Amino acid sequence: MDPHSRGCWGTGRKIWRRMHVKLHLLLTLAHLSSLSPQVPISRPSKLESLFDSQICSIFQVFNGYFVHFFAPDNLDPIPKNILFVIDVSGSMWGVKMKQTVEAMKTILDDLRAEDHFSVIDFNHNVRTWRNDLISATKTQVADAKRYIEKIQPSGGTNINEALLRAIFILNEANNLGLLDPNSVSLIILVSDGDPTVGKCHFNFLTTNTFTLVPWNGGELKLSKIQKNVKENIQDNISLFSLGMGFDVDYDFLKRLSNENRGIAQRIYGNQDTTSQLRKFYNQVSTPLLRNVQFNYPQTAVTDVTQNSFHNYFGGSEIVVAGKFDPAKLDQIQSIVTATSANTELVLETLAQMDDLQDFLSKDKHADPDFTKKLWAYLTINQLLAERSLAPTAAAKRKITRSILQMSLDHHIVTPLTSLVIENEAGDERMLADAPPQDPSCCSGLKEL
Repeated sequence: MDPHSRGCWGTGRKIWRRMHVKLHLLLTLAHLSSLSPQVPISRPSKLESLFDSQICSIFQVFNGYFVHFFAPDNLDPIPKNILFVIDVSGSMWGVKMKQTVEAMKTILDDLRAEDHFSVIDFNHNVRTWRNDLISATKTQVADAKRYIEKIQPSGGTNINEALLRAIFILNEANNLGLLDPNSVSLIILVSDGDPTVGKCHFNFLTTNTFTLVPWNGGELKLSKIQKNVKENIQDNISLFSLGMGFDVDYDFLKRLSNENRGIAQRIYGNQDTTSQLRKFYNQVSTPLLRNVQFNYPQTAVTDVTQNSFHNYFGGSEIVVAGKFDPAKLDQIQSIVTATSANTELVLETLAQMDDLQDFLSKDKHADPDFTKKLWAYLTINQLLAERSLAPTAAAKRKITRSILQMSLDHHIVTPLTSLVIENEAGDERMLADAPPQDPSCCSGLKEL
């Protein structure tokens, strides 16, 4: 029997699998990439042709904690509907805009024929290359590239109206039944500054038409923009934000994306912008699964980290961790469900914990708390995301205390903790890094 718990899905076929295995601890993530893709596993002969040789799912169980790695890559891509929302305000003038245009031309070339897309550029005004989603044919891609090449940055930054325009285009297409029901809808926002201009608010929640309502400047408030997006975006749309340079309010972009099923990433101005934009797009260019759910039905399993994911993209990895009571369980069941381009998929694994003392004693780098530390790391990052979206100062303080306590208990540096360096003698200390103070939301920290 192979020492790793693994399960794989074949391309375009519905597969159900149940495995009884013994687990051994993999001590570093580097081990995952070194595993042989040809490890033999016993399975019924009638399913022989349904399984790919790539390792997709690895389940590690030890010392009261488990970690579940999930990275299938042998599936057909899901068609995507994508809106590129590009800031072309005056601050984008020069090299920054030139590199953005070059990156966008490469990204557009990477679109697949089954994808649909459009481009929105904004400063104090909002313009669209097309008012509808267009098939990514060679002719349309070439036309979109010519449109982008002609952009001349100027003016202010109207993020509110630009995002609402993108949401409207996707919402309208979905309401009219123009989108493939199995497709994935994405908005990618590229901006280098805070909103400085605003004119109107779209109202299109219940109808396929929209009206413009004056705001009296309310759209300049970040919290208001965040609320507008949240109220109008449909549940099948993910918003990704790219913050260029150091002037952008990156925390705002993170909140905007975290709240709407996406992620944010900073694009550093002192590095090659073109390659950074392309690298980010490659992370989301190939959706393979939708509605990925990890279930661990046994009552003795607790404190599971995020186990529901809107999309899974090729080349990425999902990691889920949790606690279990070794006195009550000698094996853990996991059931992963998801939707691929072709069908509904189910992967069931039954993992039995093995005695790892002999294995650990043979490796001087063995860390018996590996699964515990990884669970803590994932939990802290999840709490940090929840903290950024906390609706009140009291809720934010409560989450902050939890993060600080976990970081101290598990010796994990976070944006809320200080890094102190001490010499070997213990008589000298230096504060290497400290978090910024935010008295408005975290004044209660002194009580700890």
